[in-house]
Amino acid sequence: MPRRRIIRLILALGVVGAALALAGCVNIKSTAGSQQSVFDDPLLTVVVCRSGASGCAGGGNSGQSPAPDANVDVQLLLAYRVTAGSRAPAQIRFFDDGGVGPLFTPSPSYTAELQSRSPAPGGQQWFGYLSTPFTSTPAFTEAAIVTQFGMPVAADGTPQTSFVYRIVVGSREANGQSGGPSRPVRCNNGLFNIDIDTICIDSPSAGTVTTWQSIGVTDLGIVAGPSAPVTAGGIATVPFTFRTTTGVPAGTTLNLTATTSVPGGVATTPPSLPVTSSATTGSSVSVAVPAGTPAGSYPVTLSARVGNDTRTAQGIVTVVGTPGGGGGPGGGGGGGGAATLPTLRASVAPKTVGRTRRAGPAIVTAVLSAPGNVRMAIARSAPGRRKANGVCAAPTRKLIRNGARKCIRFVPVGAVARPNLAAGARTVLFSGRGRLPGTYRLSLTLRSGGVLSTPAVVTVKVR
Repeated sequence: MPRRRIIRLILALGVVGAALALAGCVNIKSTAGSQQSVFDDPLLTVVVCRSGASGCAGGGNSGQSPAPDANVDVQLLLAYRVTAGSRAPAQIRFFDDGGVGPLFTPSPSYTAELQSRSPAPGGQQWFGYLSTPFTSTPAFTEAAIVTQFGMPVAADGTPQTSFVYRIVVGSREANGQSGGPSRPVRCNNGLFNIDIDTICIDSPSAGTVTTWQSIGVTDLGIVAGPSAPVTAGGIATVPFTFRTTTGVPAGTTLNLTATTSVPGGVATTPPSLPVTSSATTGSSVSVAVPAGTPAGSYPVTLSARVGNDTRTAQGIVTVVGTPGGGGGPGGGGGGGGAATLPTLRASVAPKTVGRTRRAGPAIVTAVLSAPGNVRMAIARSAPGRRKANGVCAAPTRKLIRNGARKCIRFVPVGAVARPNLAAGARTVLFSGRGRLPGTYRLSLTLRSGGVLSTPAVVTVKVR
Protein backbone atom coordinates (compact mmCIF):
# COMPACT_ATOMS: atom_id res chain seq x y z
CA MET A 1 0.00 0.00 0.00
CA PRO A 2 1.59 3.37 -1.01
CA ARG A 3 2.56 5.22 2.16
CA ARG A 4 1.36 8.60 0.93
CA ARG A 5 -2.18 7.21 0.42
CA ILE A 6 -2.27 6.00 4.01
CA ILE A 7 -0.99 9.35 5.28
CA ARG A 8 -3.80 11.16 3.42
CA LEU A 9 -6.35 8.77 4.92
CA ILE A 10 -5.03 9.27 8.46
CA LEU A 11 -4.99 13.05 8.12
CA ALA A 12 -8.62 12.89 7.01
CA LEU A 13 -9.44 11.00 10.21
CA GLY A 14 -7.92 13.76 12.33
CA VAL A 15 -4.88 12.12 13.92
CA VAL A 16 -2.79 14.69 15.76
CA GLY A 17 -0.74 12.68 18.27
CA ALA A 18 3.01 12.36 17.75
CA ALA A 19 4.28 10.25 20.63
CA LEU A 20 3.57 6.52 20.74
CA ALA A 21 2.16 5.37 24.06
CA LEU A 22 -1.27 4.80 25.51
CA ALA A 23 -2.39 4.71 29.09
CA GLY A 24 -4.81 2.85 31.29
CA CYS A 25 -8.14 3.06 29.51
CA VAL A 26 -8.52 3.70 25.81
CA ASN A 27 -11.22 4.85 23.44
CA ILE A 28 -11.82 4.55 19.73
CA LYS A 29 -11.95 8.00 18.22
CA SER A 30 -12.75 6.94 14.64
CA THR A 31 -12.69 3.99 12.26
CA ALA A 32 -12.67 3.73 8.48
CA GLY A 33 -12.52 1.04 5.83
CA SER A 34 -11.42 1.41 2.23
CA GLN A 35 -10.14 -0.36 -0.86
CA GLN A 36 -7.28 1.62 -2.37
CA SER A 37 -7.19 0.03 -5.85
CA VAL A 38 -8.98 -2.55 -7.99
CA PHE A 39 -8.86 -6.05 -6.40
CA ASP A 40 -6.85 -4.62 -3.47
CA ASP A 41 -7.29 -6.16 -0.01
CA PRO A 42 -9.45 -4.13 2.43
CA LEU A 43 -7.62 -1.49 4.46
CA LEU A 44 -8.93 -0.79 7.98
CA THR A 45 -7.88 2.27 9.99
CA VAL A 46 -8.70 2.90 13.64
CA VAL A 47 -7.67 5.95 15.66
CA VAL A 48 -7.32 5.15 19.37
CA CYS A 49 -6.98 7.80 22.04
CA ARG A 50 -6.16 8.04 25.73
CA SER A 51 -9.29 8.37 27.84
CA GLY A 52 -9.52 11.85 29.31
CA ALA A 53 -7.20 13.41 26.75
CA SER A 54 -8.39 16.43 24.77
CA GLY A 55 -10.75 15.30 22.02
CA CYS A 56 -11.15 11.80 23.48
CA ALA A 57 -14.68 11.54 24.82
CA GLY A 58 -15.45 9.96 28.19
CA GLY A 59 -13.84 7.11 30.03
CA GLY A 60 -15.04 4.30 27.81
CA ASN A 61 -17.01 1.32 29.10
CA SER A 62 -14.88 1.27 32.24
CA GLY A 63 -15.93 4.83 33.08
CA GLN A 64 -12.37 5.55 34.12
CA SER A 65 -9.56 7.70 32.80
CA PRO A 66 -5.90 7.62 33.85
CA ALA A 67 -4.60 10.44 36.01
CA PRO A 68 -3.38 13.32 33.82
CA ASP A 69 0.22 12.92 35.05
CA ALA A 70 0.26 9.10 35.27
CA ASN A 71 2.89 6.87 33.71
CA VAL A 72 1.57 3.31 33.54
CA ASP A 73 2.96 0.04 32.21
CA VAL A 74 0.15 -1.35 30.05
CA GLN A 75 -0.75 -3.74 27.28
CA LEU A 76 -3.31 -2.82 24.65
CA LEU A 77 -6.01 -5.24 23.49
CA LEU A 78 -7.12 -4.85 19.87
CA ALA A 79 -9.62 -7.01 17.97
CA TYR A 80 -11.27 -7.12 14.58
CA ARG A 81 -14.51 -8.88 13.69
CA VAL A 82 -14.46 -9.19 9.92
CA THR A 83 -15.86 -11.21 7.03
CA ALA A 84 -15.23 -14.90 7.67
CA GLY A 85 -12.33 -16.39 5.74
CA SER A 86 -10.28 -13.18 5.80
CA ARG A 87 -6.52 -13.55 6.13
CA ALA A 88 -5.40 -11.63 9.22
CA PRO A 89 -1.96 -10.00 9.52
CA ALA A 90 0.69 -11.78 11.59
CA GLN A 91 1.56 -8.58 13.47
CA ILE A 92 0.38 -4.99 13.77
CA ARG A 93 2.06 -1.71 14.81
CA PHE A 94 1.05 1.91 15.23
CA PHE A 95 1.23 3.64 11.89
CA ASP A 96 4.65 5.06 11.03
CA ASP A 97 6.04 4.47 14.55
CA GLY A 98 9.53 3.61 13.34
CA GLY A 99 9.41 0.32 15.21
CA VAL A 100 9.53 1.97 18.64
CA GLY A 101 5.88 1.50 19.61
CA PRO A 102 4.15 -1.64 20.89
CA LEU A 103 3.97 -4.73 18.71
CA PHE A 104 0.60 -6.50 18.44
CA THR A 105 0.55 -10.25 17.85
CA PRO A 106 -2.38 -12.70 17.66
CA SER A 107 -3.85 -13.68 21.04
CA PRO A 108 -5.76 -16.98 20.92
CA SER A 109 -7.06 -16.43 24.47
CA TYR A 110 -8.46 -12.97 23.66
CA THR A 111 -10.03 -14.29 20.44
CA ALA A 112 -11.65 -17.15 22.38
CA GLU A 113 -13.04 -14.80 25.04
CA LEU A 114 -14.57 -12.54 22.38
CA GLN A 115 -16.17 -15.43 20.54
CA SER A 116 -17.47 -16.96 23.76
CA ARG A 117 -18.98 -13.77 25.21
CA SER A 118 -19.98 -11.98 22.00
CA PRO A 119 -20.22 -14.65 19.27
CA ALA A 120 -19.52 -13.47 15.76
CA PRO A 121 -22.64 -13.47 13.57
CA GLY A 122 -22.81 -15.91 10.68
CA GLY A 123 -20.31 -15.03 7.99
CA GLN A 124 -18.01 -13.14 10.39
CA GLN A 125 -15.10 -14.08 12.69
CA TRP A 126 -13.01 -12.53 15.46
CA PHE A 127 -9.25 -11.88 15.38
CA GLY A 128 -7.81 -10.76 18.74
CA TYR A 129 -4.40 -9.17 19.31
CA LEU A 130 -2.35 -8.33 22.41
CA SER A 131 0.44 -5.75 22.44
CA THR A 132 3.85 -5.96 24.04
CA PRO A 133 4.16 -4.01 27.32
CA PHE A 134 4.95 -0.31 27.02
CA THR A 135 4.96 2.73 29.25
CA SER A 136 2.10 5.16 28.78
CA THR A 137 2.95 8.82 29.29
CA PRO A 138 0.71 11.93 29.46
CA ALA A 139 2.47 13.31 26.37
CA PHE A 140 0.50 11.01 24.12
CA THR A 141 -3.11 11.60 23.12
CA GLU A 142 -3.86 9.34 20.14
CA ALA A 143 -2.47 7.07 17.42
CA ALA A 144 -3.60 5.46 14.19
CA ILE A 145 -3.45 1.71 13.50
CA VAL A 146 -3.64 0.78 9.83
CA THR A 147 -4.30 -2.89 9.02
CA GLN A 148 -4.86 -4.79 5.78
CA PHE A 149 -6.83 -8.04 5.76
CA GLY A 150 -6.55 -10.53 2.92
CA MET A 151 -9.78 -10.78 0.95
CA PRO A 152 -11.75 -13.98 1.67
CA VAL A 153 -11.70 -16.56 -1.13
CA ALA A 154 -14.91 -18.48 -1.83
CA ALA A 155 -14.53 -22.16 -2.67
CA ASP A 156 -16.73 -21.77 -5.76
CA GLY A 157 -14.86 -18.72 -7.02
CA THR A 158 -17.64 -16.23 -6.25
CA PRO A 159 -16.06 -12.76 -5.80
CA GLN A 160 -16.76 -10.65 -2.72
CA THR A 161 -18.99 -7.61 -3.16
CA SER A 162 -18.63 -6.22 0.38
CA PHE A 163 -16.38 -6.46 3.42
CA VAL A 164 -17.75 -6.06 6.96
CA TYR A 165 -15.83 -5.10 10.08
CA ARG A 166 -16.09 -4.03 13.70
CA ILE A 167 -12.99 -2.90 15.64
CA VAL A 168 -12.74 -2.96 19.45
CA VAL A 169 -10.03 -1.98 21.95
CA GLY A 170 -9.29 -2.69 25.58
CA SER A 171 -6.29 -2.68 27.90
CA ARG A 172 -4.74 -4.31 30.93
CA GLU A 173 -1.86 -3.72 33.31
CA ALA A 174 1.30 -5.35 31.98
CA ASN A 175 2.19 -6.67 35.41
CA GLY A 176 -1.13 -6.85 37.20
CA GLN A 177 -2.60 -8.76 40.09
CA SER A 178 -3.48 -11.64 37.77
CA GLY A 179 0.04 -12.12 36.42
CA GLY A 180 2.71 -10.91 34.01
CA PRO A 181 2.63 -9.87 30.34
CA SER A 182 2.52 -13.44 29.00
CA ARG A 183 -0.63 -14.45 30.94
CA PRO A 184 -3.74 -15.38 28.93
CA VAL A 185 -6.40 -12.74 28.42
CA ARG A 186 -9.38 -13.37 30.70
CA CYS A 187 -12.68 -11.46 30.77
CA ASN A 188 -14.22 -13.09 33.85
CA ASN A 189 -16.35 -10.03 34.67
CA GLY A 190 -17.65 -9.71 31.11
CA LEU A 191 -16.24 -7.91 28.10
CA PHE A 192 -17.32 -4.41 29.14
CA ASN A 193 -16.43 -4.35 32.85
CA ILE A 194 -13.10 -4.15 34.66
CA ASP A 195 -11.92 -7.55 35.89
CA ILE A 196 -9.15 -6.92 38.47
CA ASP A 197 -6.62 -5.40 36.04
CA THR A 198 -8.23 -5.92 32.62
CA ILE A 199 -10.95 -4.28 30.54
CA CYS A 200 -11.51 -6.47 27.49
CA ILE A 201 -13.56 -3.95 25.50
CA ASP A 202 -13.27 -0.36 26.69
CA SER A 203 -14.56 0.97 23.37
CA PRO A 204 -16.99 0.97 21.62
CA SER A 205 -20.13 0.45 23.68
CA ALA A 206 -21.84 -2.92 24.10
CA GLY A 207 -24.66 -1.87 21.79
CA THR A 208 -22.25 -0.83 19.05
CA VAL A 209 -20.26 -4.07 19.24
CA THR A 210 -23.29 -6.07 18.08
CA THR A 211 -23.44 -3.99 14.87
CA TRP A 212 -20.89 -3.68 12.10
CA GLN A 213 -19.64 -1.41 9.34
CA SER A 214 -19.37 -2.37 5.69
CA ILE A 215 -17.54 -1.24 2.57
CA GLY A 216 -18.22 -2.19 -1.04
CA VAL A 217 -15.28 -3.89 -2.75
CA THR A 218 -14.25 -4.77 -6.27
CA ASP A 219 -13.12 -8.37 -6.37
CA LEU A 220 -11.94 -11.15 -8.66
CA GLY A 221 -12.81 -14.80 -8.07
CA ILE A 222 -11.06 -17.70 -9.80
CA VAL A 223 -12.09 -21.34 -9.77
CA ALA A 224 -10.60 -24.36 -11.55
CA GLY A 225 -12.72 -26.78 -13.53
CA PRO A 226 -12.22 -30.53 -13.94
CA SER A 227 -9.34 -31.77 -16.06
CA ALA A 228 -9.50 -34.93 -18.16
CA PRO A 229 -7.00 -37.62 -17.02
CA VAL A 230 -3.76 -37.72 -18.98
CA THR A 231 -1.18 -40.45 -19.49
CA ALA A 232 2.52 -39.82 -18.91
CA GLY A 233 4.04 -38.11 -21.94
CA GLY A 234 0.82 -36.30 -22.77
CA ILE A 235 -0.51 -32.76 -22.29
CA ALA A 236 -3.22 -31.94 -19.76
CA THR A 237 -5.50 -28.91 -19.99
CA VAL A 238 -6.93 -27.41 -16.79
CA PRO A 239 -9.75 -24.85 -17.34
CA PHE A 240 -10.14 -21.83 -15.06
CA THR A 241 -13.08 -19.44 -14.74
CA PHE A 242 -12.66 -15.77 -13.75
CA ARG A 243 -15.56 -13.81 -12.23
CA THR A 244 -15.58 -10.10 -11.46
CA THR A 245 -17.83 -7.74 -9.53
CA THR A 246 -18.95 -4.28 -10.59
CA GLY A 247 -16.46 -1.44 -10.51
CA VAL A 248 -13.68 -2.96 -12.62
CA PRO A 249 -12.10 -0.09 -14.61
CA ALA A 250 -12.16 -0.31 -18.40
CA GLY A 251 -8.91 -1.71 -19.81
CA THR A 252 -8.11 -3.88 -16.78
CA THR A 253 -5.84 -6.76 -17.77
CA LEU A 254 -4.71 -9.68 -15.63
CA ASN A 255 -1.12 -10.88 -15.83
CA LEU A 256 -1.20 -14.68 -15.64
CA THR A 257 1.43 -17.21 -14.53
CA ALA A 258 1.11 -20.91 -13.77
CA THR A 259 3.07 -23.59 -11.90
CA THR A 260 2.64 -27.31 -11.29
CA SER A 261 4.04 -29.96 -8.97
CA VAL A 262 4.22 -32.55 -11.78
CA PRO A 263 7.90 -33.67 -11.57
CA GLY A 264 9.66 -31.99 -14.48
CA GLY A 265 6.31 -30.81 -15.84
CA VAL A 266 5.89 -27.46 -17.56
CA ALA A 267 2.76 -25.36 -17.03
CA THR A 268 1.92 -22.67 -19.60
CA THR A 269 -0.93 -20.18 -19.84
CA PRO A 270 -1.67 -17.07 -21.92
CA PRO A 271 0.37 -14.24 -20.37
CA SER A 272 -2.57 -11.85 -20.08
CA LEU A 273 -6.37 -11.80 -19.91
CA PRO A 274 -8.60 -8.71 -20.25
CA VAL A 275 -11.53 -8.55 -17.79
CA THR A 276 -14.55 -6.28 -17.42
CA SER A 277 -17.12 -5.52 -14.73
CA SER A 278 -19.64 -8.17 -13.68
CA ALA A 279 -18.31 -10.66 -16.21
CA THR A 280 -17.31 -14.31 -16.42
CA THR A 281 -14.20 -15.07 -18.48
CA GLY A 282 -12.41 -18.34 -19.19
CA SER A 283 -8.79 -19.33 -19.65
CA SER A 284 -6.74 -22.49 -19.20
CA VAL A 285 -3.37 -23.92 -18.20
CA SER A 286 -1.61 -26.55 -20.32
CA VAL A 287 0.67 -28.97 -18.49
CA ALA A 288 3.23 -31.06 -20.38
CA VAL A 289 3.57 -34.29 -18.41
CA PRO A 290 6.97 -35.99 -18.91
CA ALA A 291 7.13 -39.65 -19.90
CA GLY A 292 7.62 -41.85 -16.87
CA THR A 293 5.67 -39.58 -14.51
CA PRO A 294 4.13 -41.70 -11.72
CA ALA A 295 0.36 -41.93 -11.72
CA GLY A 296 -1.35 -39.62 -9.27
CA SER A 297 -2.96 -36.22 -8.76
CA TYR A 298 -0.77 -33.11 -9.02
CA PRO A 299 -1.71 -29.50 -8.17
CA VAL A 300 -1.65 -26.77 -10.82
CA THR A 301 -1.63 -23.19 -9.50
CA LEU A 302 -2.73 -20.21 -11.60
CA SER A 303 -1.88 -16.68 -10.41
CA ALA A 304 -3.56 -13.53 -11.74
CA ARG A 305 -1.92 -10.19 -10.93
CA VAL A 306 -3.02 -6.58 -11.36
CA GLY A 307 -0.44 -4.12 -10.06
CA ASN A 308 0.57 -5.38 -6.61
CA ASP A 309 -2.60 -7.40 -6.08
CA THR A 310 -2.66 -11.14 -6.82
CA ARG A 311 -5.35 -13.82 -6.78
CA THR A 312 -4.61 -17.54 -7.09
CA ALA A 313 -6.55 -20.74 -7.68
CA GLN A 314 -5.55 -24.38 -7.79
CA GLY A 315 -6.61 -27.15 -10.15
CA ILE A 316 -5.58 -30.78 -10.41
CA VAL A 317 -3.86 -32.80 -13.14
CA THR A 318 -4.58 -36.52 -12.86
CA VAL A 319 -1.89 -38.72 -14.41
CA VAL A 320 -3.20 -42.20 -15.19
CA GLY A 321 -0.84 -45.18 -14.91
CA THR A 322 -0.94 -48.15 -17.26
CA PRO A 323 -1.72 -51.45 -15.49
CA GLY A 324 0.91 -54.09 -16.19
CA GLY A 325 0.87 -57.86 -16.37
CA GLY A 326 -0.63 -58.61 -19.80
CA GLY A 327 -3.64 -60.89 -20.18
CA GLY A 328 -5.90 -58.20 -21.58
CA PRO A 329 -8.08 -55.71 -19.68
CA GLY A 330 -7.96 -56.07 -15.94
CA GLY A 331 -4.16 -56.56 -15.84
CA GLY A 332 -4.36 -60.31 -15.24
CA GLY A 333 -5.61 -63.47 -16.83
CA GLY A 334 -9.37 -63.11 -16.85
CA GLY A 335 -10.12 -60.27 -14.44
CA GLY A 336 -12.18 -58.59 -17.13
CA GLY A 337 -12.49 -55.19 -15.36
CA ALA A 338 -10.55 -52.03 -14.61
CA ALA A 339 -7.95 -52.31 -11.88
CA THR A 340 -8.82 -50.66 -8.53
CA LEU A 341 -6.53 -47.75 -7.68
CA PRO A 342 -4.69 -48.55 -4.42
CA THR A 343 -4.45 -45.86 -1.75
CA LEU A 344 -1.76 -44.89 0.74
CA ARG A 345 -1.95 -42.49 3.69
CA ALA A 346 1.20 -41.27 5.41
CA SER A 347 2.21 -39.45 8.59
CA VAL A 348 5.57 -38.82 10.23
CA ALA A 349 6.94 -38.32 13.75
CA PRO A 350 9.01 -36.59 14.85
CA LYS A 351 8.94 -33.85 12.23
CA THR A 352 12.48 -32.73 13.07
CA VAL A 353 15.55 -34.99 13.33
CA GLY A 354 19.25 -34.44 13.93
CA ARG A 355 22.13 -35.23 11.60
CA THR A 356 24.59 -36.60 14.14
CA ARG A 357 25.45 -40.28 14.63
CA ARG A 358 23.35 -40.53 17.78
CA ALA A 359 20.30 -38.84 16.29
CA GLY A 360 17.25 -41.06 16.00
CA PRO A 361 15.30 -41.43 12.74
CA ALA A 362 11.89 -40.09 11.80
CA ILE A 363 9.29 -42.85 11.58
CA VAL A 364 7.01 -42.60 8.56
CA THR A 365 3.78 -44.54 9.05
CA ALA A 366 2.11 -45.60 5.81
CA VAL A 367 -1.38 -47.09 5.82
CA LEU A 368 -1.77 -49.36 2.76
CA SER A 369 -5.16 -50.23 1.28
CA ALA A 370 -3.70 -53.36 -0.34
CA PRO A 371 -0.48 -55.39 -0.29
CA GLY A 372 2.30 -54.23 -2.58
CA ASN A 373 5.58 -52.38 -2.97
CA VAL A 374 6.16 -49.02 -1.30
CA ARG A 375 8.68 -46.51 -2.62
CA MET A 376 9.66 -43.37 -0.72
CA ALA A 377 11.32 -40.73 -2.92
CA ILE A 378 13.46 -38.25 -0.97
CA ALA A 379 14.02 -34.64 -2.11
CA ARG A 380 15.76 -31.77 -0.30
CA SER A 381 14.64 -28.13 -0.47
CA ALA A 382 16.97 -25.72 -2.22
CA PRO A 383 16.81 -22.07 -3.28
CA GLY A 384 15.73 -21.41 -6.84
CA ARG A 385 14.60 -18.76 -9.27
CA ARG A 386 11.31 -18.74 -11.16
CA LYS A 387 11.71 -19.07 -14.95
CA ALA A 388 9.39 -17.37 -17.42
CA ASN A 389 7.37 -20.57 -17.81
CA GLY A 390 6.77 -20.70 -14.05
CA VAL A 391 9.21 -23.52 -13.30
CA CYS A 392 11.34 -23.11 -10.17
CA ALA A 393 14.87 -23.80 -11.45
CA ALA A 394 18.43 -23.65 -10.14
CA PRO A 395 19.51 -20.01 -9.61
CA THR A 396 21.72 -19.44 -12.66
CA ARG A 397 23.56 -16.16 -13.16
CA LYS A 398 21.24 -15.32 -16.03
CA LEU A 399 18.10 -15.77 -13.92
CA ILE A 400 19.57 -13.71 -11.08
CA ARG A 401 20.74 -11.00 -13.47
CA ASN A 402 17.27 -10.82 -15.04
CA GLY A 403 15.64 -10.40 -11.63
CA ALA A 404 13.79 -13.74 -11.63
CA ARG A 405 11.72 -14.22 -8.49
CA LYS A 406 13.09 -16.38 -5.69
CA CYS A 407 11.40 -19.73 -5.04
CA ILE A 408 11.93 -23.04 -3.26
CA ARG A 409 12.57 -26.17 -5.31
CA PHE A 410 13.06 -29.78 -4.24
CA VAL A 411 16.09 -31.70 -5.51
CA PRO A 412 15.93 -35.54 -5.56
CA VAL A 413 18.57 -37.02 -3.26
CA GLY A 414 17.57 -40.69 -3.06
CA ALA A 415 14.81 -43.18 -2.43
CA VAL A 416 13.88 -46.04 -0.10
CA ALA A 417 12.11 -49.17 -1.35
CA ARG A 418 10.04 -51.52 0.82
CA PRO A 419 8.85 -54.46 -1.31
CA ASN A 420 6.13 -57.00 -0.56
CA LEU A 421 4.40 -55.20 2.31
CA ALA A 422 1.07 -56.42 3.63
CA ALA A 423 -1.98 -54.14 3.75
CA GLY A 424 -2.44 -51.99 6.85
CA ALA A 425 -0.10 -49.71 8.81
CA ARG A 426 3.58 -50.13 7.90
CA THR A 427 6.65 -48.06 8.81
CA VAL A 428 9.55 -46.65 6.81
CA LEU A 429 12.50 -44.98 8.53
CA PHE A 430 14.08 -41.71 7.45
CA SER A 431 17.46 -40.91 9.01
CA GLY A 432 19.00 -37.45 9.07
CA ARG A 433 22.49 -38.78 9.75
CA GLY A 434 25.05 -37.23 7.44
CA ARG A 435 22.45 -35.25 5.51
CA LEU A 436 22.63 -31.55 4.83
CA PRO A 437 20.38 -29.46 7.07
CA GLY A 438 17.11 -28.34 5.55
CA THR A 439 13.57 -29.49 4.73
CA TYR A 440 13.11 -32.87 3.09
CA ARG A 441 10.02 -33.92 1.15
CA LEU A 442 9.18 -37.62 1.35
CA SER A 443 6.82 -38.81 -1.41
CA LEU A 444 5.42 -42.30 -0.87
CA THR A 445 3.65 -44.41 -3.48
CA LEU A 446 2.14 -47.89 -3.38
CA ARG A 447 2.24 -50.20 -6.39
CA SER A 448 -0.26 -53.01 -6.06
CA GLY A 449 -1.38 -55.32 -8.84
CA GLY A 450 0.57 -53.25 -11.36
CA VAL A 451 -1.34 -50.06 -10.46
CA LEU A 452 0.32 -47.06 -8.80
CA SER A 453 -1.36 -45.03 -6.05
CA THR A 454 -1.57 -41.26 -5.76
CA PRO A 455 1.57 -39.99 -3.94
CA ALA A 456 1.31 -39.26 -0.21
CA VAL A 457 3.71 -36.51 0.86
CA VAL A 458 5.17 -35.64 4.27
CA THR A 459 8.03 -33.30 5.20
CA VAL A 460 10.82 -33.60 7.76
CA LYS A 461 13.37 -31.02 8.89
CA VAL A 462 17.00 -32.04 9.41
CA ARG A 463 19.10 -29.80 11.62
